Amino acid sequence: MNPSVAIVVLIVSVSIAAVLFSERSSAIERFADRYLAASDEERERIAEEHLKVYSPGVLLEALEGRDSLCHSAAHPVGRVIFRRSGNITDAMRQCQQACSYGCFHGALMELFSTNSDTLGGRLSEEGNGALDEIADEASKFCFSDDVARVVLLRECIHGIGHVVTYAADYDLSKAVASCARLKRAGLSDVCAAGAFMEFIQRAEYRPTVSQKNFYPCDLFPQQARGCYAFKGRFMLEAWGTFDAAVGACQTLATMPERIGCIRGLGIAIGMRTELSRPDALDGTCGELAEGERTACIEGAVSATVLRMDDGDSDPCLTMAPFFRDLCLLLHRERISSTNWLL
Repeated sequence: MNPSVAIVVLIVSVSIAAVLFSERSSAIERFADRYLAASDEERERIAEEHLKVYSPGVLLEALEGRDSLCHSAAHPVGRVIFRRSGNITDAMRQCQQACSYGCFHGALMELFSTNSDTLGGRLSEEGNGALDEIADEASKFCFSDDVARVVLLRECIHGIGHVVTYAADYDLSKAVASCARLKRAGLSDVCAAGAFMEFIQRAEYRPTVSQKNFYPCDLFPQQARGCYAFKGRFMLEAWGTFDAAVGACQTLATMPERIGCIRGLGIAIGMRTELSRPDALDGTCGELAEGERTACIEGAVSATVLRMDDGDSDPCLTMAPFFRDLCLLLHRERISSTNWLL
């Protein structure tokens, strides 16, 4: 081929590739815009439509590009992935750790929904009996070898909290009671934290959760840490300032409730604060008394740990030395401990 012709062909090929890439990128951005603006039911339809064209990884990467947590937003994608594959192990591999395991938890919710097959069989109970059966079967599922090879035990158990809340039609008391059936030390609290996350981040409960109140955490004082981890950001918004929200936490009856509440505020602060400077929290957590300050700082650093993949410690390395060391410690605990709570 004439060198000049070859150059022209190359230029045209590169130009076509650039146009196709640009069109694909625009389509993915439109997906993310449309998906994030939709209800959960609409999100499932949108995910179903786009999974006919794009891989799960592409869609989940688009969601993570908007919000690295994106946990609840990824639930509908996980549900659709499981429905399409019919195999939970395959669904787990497609979801990986995307959106802090949100996709995987969505697949679990679909697997254990009361109108679908459950580990190859069907639920034999109805009502509360069905919830208890889900909790029991799900616990066995999380301890199975196939699951253990793909997902951390605590992440699976946390997902069961989402499952039982969904199956209980968002009756938190029933969901937390089902979680209590997990007798191994600490696992019931991990499950309950998943229940609180599912309830608090459910759009239809936002008008109540986002008011100046402690709901629903005040109903479950024994699980204050797991509940306020997700309530904290709504408290920060409702009270308007960090100091006002801390003042509200300090009115709670018991020390575990107060510390759990302040730790939740720390998580909310950490979601929007860059910890690369040693004084990054001086105007918030740094103003508190020792025990409260420790809880607040741990919460702020945990906000980053929550968004990290299991094998990735790089986000910790961008922090100031004190925060970095705490981040690496919390990350190791999250990987090695079955009952680590956010």
